[in-house]
Amino acid sequence: METTKNQSFRVWIGCTLLAALTVVLQFIAGTIKIGEFNLTFSLIPIVIAAMFYGVKGGVIVGTTFGLTILVQCIIGFDPGGYYLFNLNPVFTTIACVVRTFLVGLLLGLIYLAIRKAIKNTFVQSLILSVAAPVLNTGIFLILYALMFNDLLMAAAAENNTDVWSFIIFAFVGMNFLIEILTTAILCPPIVKALEAIRKRI
Repeated sequence: METTKNQSFRVWIGCTLLAALTVVLQFIAGTIKIGEFNLTFSLIPIVIAAMFYGVKGGVIVGTTFGLTILVQCIIGFDPGGYYLFNLNPVFTTIACVVRTFLVGLLLGLIYLAIRKAIKNTFVQSLILSVAAPVLNTGIFLILYALMFNDLLMAAAAENNTDVWSFIIFAFVGMNFLIEILTTAILCPPIVKALEAIRKRI
């Protein structure tokens, strides 16, 4: 019983630390740039949580990520998010929090699905590192297209393009490529190092 309690305590401590790291990384993301584009590392703790703590870890850290984004929208740290929040706070809350909850949940489920077939930790983390930004961006596009369709159609018309082209180029573009590169490059070696440390403890 004591072992189970210790394991549960370690899970909560680990998730709490990763959640706190996500908050810090998300708030400094706007200050680290490549040219005009933000360099973000906020998805890395979600991948780590999903791998080390499963679905529970992915959900806890993913939801924390979404709540952090929501706070940034409310206080104006994210100008685009601030505009959308004032336009429709309920939809913006859903787009922020539900999106990242789903990202964490799905990453945890993906890890559970591949861990027996793929034993190599580096390969596992690489798969999740690619899946994280794809899920994050994909769910983002779907939710915003559903909830802000009229606004997006008007903006697309002003730019003489269709809605999906406008969404992809205006909302995704280079930021997605940078996000997927940074996550895929940095996350696997970090996970490998953490796995080695955990085995020694």
